[in-house]
Amino acid sequence: AHHRHHSIDDVFYLPGLCDITAHIEWTSMNQVAQTAGLSLIGYSSQGAYLLNAGIGQLLLDHLDPHDAKNYLPQANGVQKLLSEAEMGELFKAIAWYKNSSNDPAFEEVVASLPGFTGKLRLLEA
Repeated sequence: AHHRHHSIDDVFYLPGLCDITAHIEWTSMNQVAQTAGLSLIGYSSQGAYLLNAGIGQLLLDHLDPHDAKNYLPQANGVQKLLSEAEMGELFKAIAWYKNSSNDPAFEEVVASLPGFTGKLRLLEA
């Protein structure tokens, strides 16, 4: 774990404040999920996922861009989440589902989930 630029051995120290980020080998994780009977909904960078899910519109729906005092701190936070130089490319979003009923209507709902409706990255098989 990390807290304020210091390494910490106890990952339960200061829950919610310590960063316990891990690097994941997504292709292997996807292969295990599919072997377990799950189907991939989508895989994307955090930035692309949040943009496809409508984070920009959400920001505009809740804050007035002309109110710089309130808008700019939130817009800067969103930019950090989206930026390729920040968290937008480093973090990923992935989702699987299991349709045990093979219902086509279920497949349509899954295909329309926000966040995975835009350009997706492909995982190697």
